[in-house]
Amino acid sequence: MRWKSDDTYCFASFWFLRILGLAYLSAFLSLWVQLDGLIGSRGILPAQDFIEAVRNHFGDRLLTEGIWAAPSVFLFGSSDSVLHWGCALGSFLSGLFIIGFAPNLTALALWILYLSFTTVAGTFFGFQWDNLLLEMGFLAIFLPPLRVWPRINHGWRPRTWVLWLYRFLLFRLMFSSGLVKIQPEGAGPNTWADLTALNYHYETQPLPTLFAWYAHQLPEWFDKISVALTLFIQIVIPFLIFGPRICRRAASACLLFLQVLILLTGNYCFFNLLAIGLCLLLLDDRLFQNLLRGWNCKIPVATFFGRVAWVNWARRVGGGFLFVVLLSLGVYQLCLTMGVVPAVLKPVATLDQIVGPFRTFNTYGLFANMTTSRPEIIVQGSRDGIEWEDYEFKYKPGDLSRRPKWNAPHQPRLDWQMWFAALGNVRSSRNQWFLSFLKALLEGRKEVIGLLETNPFEDSPPKYVRALVYDYHFTRWGSGDPNWWERGE
Repeated sequence: MRWKSDDTYCFASFWFLRILGLAYLSAFLSLWVQLDGLIGSRGILPAQDFIEAVRNHFGDRLLTEGIWAAPSVFLFGSSDSVLHWGCALGSFLSGLFIIGFAPNLTALALWILYLSFTTVAGTFFGFQWDNLLLEMGFLAIFLPPLRVWPRINHGWRPRTWVLWLYRFLLFRLMFSSGLVKIQPEGAGPNTWADLTALNYHYETQPLPTLFAWYAHQLPEWFDKISVALTLFIQIVIPFLIFGPRICRRAASACLLFLQVLILLTGNYCFFNLLAIGLCLLLLDDRLFQNLLRGWNCKIPVATFFGRVAWVNWARRVGGGFLFVVLLSLGVYQLCLTMGVVPAVLKPVATLDQIVGPFRTFNTYGLFANMTTSRPEIIVQGSRDGIEWEDYEFKYKPGDLSRRPKWNAPHQPRLDWQMWFAALGNVRSSRNQWFLSFLKALLEGRKEVIGLLETNPFEDSPPKYVRALVYDYHFTRWGSGDPNWWERGE
């Protein structure tokens, strides 16, 4: 497959892989410090329980069917030490990937390892950026040249068909996130459509930052302009991705601007790293040559594969086939978001079901439903059922006087799940983890308690625990209230 282009993207691709490696490193390190409390043998949802259920279900079909339904290397060993070694290996491989050592093989190993964790961690790995990391990580296997240590100044050229798949992924991510915002939400008003979404977003998002408190004080007219601008950037601007160089640069600038605003006002873990990396891939080498001219930085500018007179036949055919398959899956996912699947894509639906467990070809729709209130679960314990004391979480709101924290790119997965639990029924099957969490508090399991900021029962565990729900709001500027939050029944 020979591609012709007037622009090259060597520099952007080179640094994109470093950003992706940093996202992987953040994800593995973040999990590592929470591992025992989340999925360890004494954690909230032990990985061993899930793996035992898979083994019992598939029996002697584990290697033929089980590994496909639940793809994870931990099916063959899931002790706490194995899981910790998995995080250590993931962190080490991320470091190798960042410095560019054997990027193809390292990307493959990282993808397999992170997929393995997402499979056994269940509820705690159900976030869209987990899927996005897997999808971007899978494509990264094919992006760099197949060398042990490719250097940007030694003919480092990414594969163009992979670049186009990344561009289409960025389009799907942004356009779908904008599209779902204006689709009907049900019986209630659509706060995105009536431009009131940001009246609520800053204080009702899962883990606000300090800047979110200040943004919440902005006048309503400014919020409405911001909502309109957000919808324009997410719905209209993505089409520039497929335009000429100047359009791609404009798209990158607009999308990067949006990501910076999201990064400042909300803790969305390593999502912003991934999105910024995708935006970087829209910037061509000529732009960086002009920007870095004073640094005497030489970037090879040449047509992709243009200097290669003879390209391996297998690479050409294999690359073309893979491009068509992956593009078809991406188009199918986009059509699912739009609610219309053409008949020509019906065969792709079967393929999508087959590869579904690998979480590598996904639909996206970030911030689709705007919550207009913030119910917050306050967990308390007591030894006598009369005097109750609060368990304080590390990042989620609780103490009214504690200012919002910055935790990205770290993801406190228990704190995140508490936000979802507060919006639903904690007794539902989707929130069985919450009952397991309360049980762990009653048993005084230090692995789970280590996920919290404070433990008011260090000497001995409480006899009773309970969960109260309050309605939280940011305090207002000039109100005289020294707290960051206020709450009501």
